[in-house]
Amino acid sequence: MGVRLQGRACSRWKCVVKGTAMQALTSKHAQELFNEAESRVHRRTDVLFGVLFVVQFFGAVVAALTLTPQTWAGSESSVHIHVTAGLLLGALLCLMPLVLIVFRRGEAVTRYTIAVAQMLFSALLIHLMGGRLETHFHIFGSLAFLAFYRDWRVLVPATAVIATDHMLRGFFWPESVFGVLAASPWRALEHAGWVVFEDIFLAASCVQSQREMRAIAESQAQLEDAYQETERQVQERTAELRAQAESLSQSEERFRMAVHGSQDGIWDWNLQTNSVYYAPQWKQLVGCGEDDIGTTPDEWFGRIASGHLAKFHQAITELSGGEKELLDIELEITHADGVSRWMLCRATAHQDESGNVTRLVGSLADISDLKAAQERLRVLAHHDRLTGLPNRAVFTERVSYALACAKRDENRRFAVLFGDFDGFKNVNDSLGHAIGDAMLIRAGERFRSMLRDVDTVARMGGDEFALILDNVQRPEDAFETAERLIDSFREPYNLKGHEVISTLSLGLVMSEPKYESAEAMLRDADAAMYQAKTTGKNCVQIFDEEMHQAAMRRLDTERELRAATHDFESMDREFRLQYQPIVELNGGQIVGFEALVRWDHPVSGMVPPDRFIPIAEDAGMIIPLGEWVLQRACEQAVIWRRSLGPSRPFKVNVNLSRRQLMKPDLIPMLERVMEETGVHPSDLVLELTETSMMDERIDAVEIMGRIKELGIGMAMDDFGTGHSSLSCLRQFPIQTLKIDRAFLLTITEKREFSAVVQAIITLAYNLNLKVVAEGVEDAEQLVQLQAMECGYAQGYYFSRPVDAIDATRLLDGGLEQAGKRAA
Repeated sequence: MGVRLQGRACSRWKCVVKGTAMQALTSKHAQELFNEAESRVHRRTDVLFGVLFVVQFFGAVVAALTLTPQTWAGSESSVHIHVTAGLLLGALLCLMPLVLIVFRRGEAVTRYTIAVAQMLFSALLIHLMGGRLETHFHIFGSLAFLAFYRDWRVLVPATAVIATDHMLRGFFWPESVFGVLAASPWRALEHAGWVVFEDIFLAASCVQSQREMRAIAESQAQLEDAYQETERQVQERTAELRAQAESLSQSEERFRMAVHGSQDGIWDWNLQTNSVYYAPQWKQLVGCGEDDIGTTPDEWFGRIASGHLAKFHQAITELSGGEKELLDIELEITHADGVSRWMLCRATAHQDESGNVTRLVGSLADISDLKAAQERLRVLAHHDRLTGLPNRAVFTERVSYALACAKRDENRRFAVLFGDFDGFKNVNDSLGHAIGDAMLIRAGERFRSMLRDVDTVARMGGDEFALILDNVQRPEDAFETAERLIDSFREPYNLKGHEVISTLSLGLVMSEPKYESAEAMLRDADAAMYQAKTTGKNCVQIFDEEMHQAAMRRLDTERELRAATHDFESMDREFRLQYQPIVELNGGQIVGFEALVRWDHPVSGMVPPDRFIPIAEDAGMIIPLGEWVLQRACEQAVIWRRSLGPSRPFKVNVNLSRRQLMKPDLIPMLERVMEETGVHPSDLVLELTETSMMDERIDAVEIMGRIKELGIGMAMDDFGTGHSSLSCLRQFPIQTLKIDRAFLLTITEKREFSAVVQAIITLAYNLNLKVVAEGVEDAEQLVQLQAMECGYAQGYYFSRPVDAIDATRLLDGGLEQAGKRAA
């Protein structure tokens, strides 16, 4: 009872809330209708006044030409002037409302402007008529016209204007308003009183008219809302009936299709007679004709695989005994063609009035394709889709299993190898991913052909493979297997007409009691592989603890470097620019500096460049760091140019990394830095390494051409370390060639190196290129270079890299001794 009362109270509360909401919506709708009606009245009245102003103006013209000269006494010229001035003023009073009526019709500013202009026009007519009594009726007519707006507020400025006009002119110029010469304030008050008297009636009329408009709007809103609500309810009810009819029709159609056209085989087992009805579709599922199967359960049970028969018997017994309400079981049934098919059997039990199960009704569905798809998914979940090898997840599980076995048996040991193909990216970039994928497939086959059945090879992703060499007691045996693998991968692949060679780098780690997880072994094998890559590739490295420490140091360096290159403010705190002079060998003069970045770590101090530059390049942090170097070097170049003057040859060289060269916004970045720093393009030289210029992923010729258009100089750095030929130099718009320091180390000892350097210098001059020899460290090298007529050099023999202050001192004469050496 309490629940019912509470439900009724809730229902009443919902009705109250709904009624309140409907009232709010109706009030809002009524206000909208009232606003629309009021706007129509205002716009229509604006047009009416527009016509009135035109008529008034022409009427005033006629009156001024015919009646005004008779009314006013005076000379003819003064009357003409008087009339002309009045007409011009009348034209102005008409023009201003007409403009607003055209462009801002229906707005409040138009109504109030019309009210003021109309009253001023009445005053003008009274003036032109010399204050004749009949003309004053124009005021009352104008007020009546203004009442057409049905807005009493419009009458206020109109009354104020005409009252003010009569008071002022009645006192100072009574003849123009009352037609008498003597001033009479009482007469003005009398006129104002009659105007106010009329305003009261007109205002009351406006208020009453607005009330009627609002009442009409409310009635209309109620009618429209009631109609819309009724229409909405009818539509909702119609939609409900239509949906119910459609649902009923669909249910009937589904039932009809389920019975006659279902892919499932319907069966009905009468437990009292022990006979089974097999639908035609059921017979088709097992491959039998209409007359090939009788009505006994044995027709079915005899086709169930022996491994599933006992389970099915138990499920049927539980269902028929009332222990279960539903049967849902997967069975393997032999088809008439002898092939086993997976079937899904579902059934429900039907009871009589006493609660005894009398019938089992169900269906049989062929799920062979589903089971095959599930098996494919299982294989894909554990195997690499391209090579068919086990994937990372399976490999990790097998390493974990091998570790568990090794812990149980102290004499059991195994090895984990982690491999990566050298130059595989070049294969992808040059020959395409199809060739790269074909190479990975062949690589997987080659791995499997060289391993034992107990071993495991898996593809970890990309071109990375991992191997388990099971039951390997000695590291020497694992190392020997690894070397055989490396030797086998030196053989080229013949892939679609391409002979492809991609050597293998391997990292090896032996199982030890210290390893608690597969991840730890894989981490160390990966570290050993990285060491193999670092030490020259195409080799195997056995993991030791120093490799782990090196990997951890690399991670720490990368993390700290990422924080240090977060923004320019961070880089200003931790990085320093040093400058190494470039010296002209002919006269010993410094003609430029190469800007070199140094990391002043807040804890570790100065970090060697070869420790953080490769990490910055690999991790992408070289991009913000390179922009910072360029910005600060350009700022310093501007300072030096102001000090040296415009005539002295001087440039600042800045290194441009491979990653920067690949950035799409390189050119906009260069333009922005030059604009912000004010550096002249001719004072800047960008140094690009030979390997980055020859990278097939970079359109170096096109990018360098755009840099040249900016007026920036370019130099090929570390020439001789890449794979370019001297003839390739013509295609690059460079002005300077920098010979790598490796050639200078033995230039005085090995004659063949001296001949190579001489050939480089000669060819560079033939191509109108400047030549800078890097890494000059002693006088003997300098003398040799001068004998070869090398133009420029840099190195420790002249000066180590120094900060901007010391570099300025060198410019001011601190390199005199080195200059004398060069000279």
